Amino acid sequence: MFAEFTMIWVDGEFKKDGKLEISTTAQGLSLGMGVFETLLARKGRVQFFNEHLRRLSEAAIKMGFAEPDRVLLKAAVEEIVSGWGEELARVRISIYGLTEEDSSTVVEVSAVPARGSEVVLVESSFRVNEWGALVGVKSTSYGMNVLALREARAMGGDEALMLNSAGCVCEGATSNIFWMIGDRLHTPALETGCLPGVTRRKVIEACGVMGIEVQEVSVGKEALEEAEGIFITNALRGVHRVSCYAGRTLQDPKVDSVIARIQNAYQELAQNHE
Repeated sequence: MFAEFTMIWVDGEFKKDGKLEISTTAQGLSLGMGVFETLLARKGRVQFFNEHLRRLSEAAIKMGFAEPDRVLLKAAVEEIVSGWGEELARVRISIYGLTEEDSSTVVEVSAVPARGSEVVLVESSFRVNEWGALVGVKSTSYGMNVLALREARAMGGDEALMLNSAGCVCEGATSNIFWMIGDRLHTPALETGCLPGVTRRKVIEACGVMGIEVQEVSVGKEALEEAEGIFITNALRGVHRVSCYAGRTLQDPKVDSVIARIQNAYQELAQNHE
């Protein structure tokens, strides 16, 4: 049995009863006008909080919302994770729009257990519009990602590979993606429409320190079919190796060793940065 903590506030007033009172006509519910960030807390410490808050603020402004109060958000997150009984927690900060007339919002912070899993990657039939208005925004209009993940699970997968409208490798339904061919590591360029993931950027930084070249590319799925190793990244999973893609088992000791080095380097970054 896992405990769950929820803190919600409107205009700076905290509510600890876990109940969010919001009109069904609010834009956040009726039109999907909202943004969110998901963070990992390990032993009461949130990883890369400032990085996630920066992206949340940028997304909120792009949506036409007021910039969230950094001090209040940090206080809410710290209060939640300080009472968490498990080693890992998935913390979510959500901002929902209320009306078209102004930038008023409801902000919710919650935490639930974080669990890992093996990754079997399956190609999705859905496509990302790299020219869309919400490219780069982690919006609560997340329906396509949810459907892509359901589709992948129905086919025995754990994550969905999503191409963009040009047929280029873009991202996972809930992650960014990297792959190795020879000694080079590749990841989709932001121009493909992929989310500019915090973990993605930290992995690129870590690889630079280790002398591993990362090429940001716009290529078709054929590149993954040639890959000797694939891994996905997001705030909850960190760096997570893909064990199978398109029915092909990925098991190369040399490549697995490189991925393990990247995993360790990322964890060191996560432990030493707020």
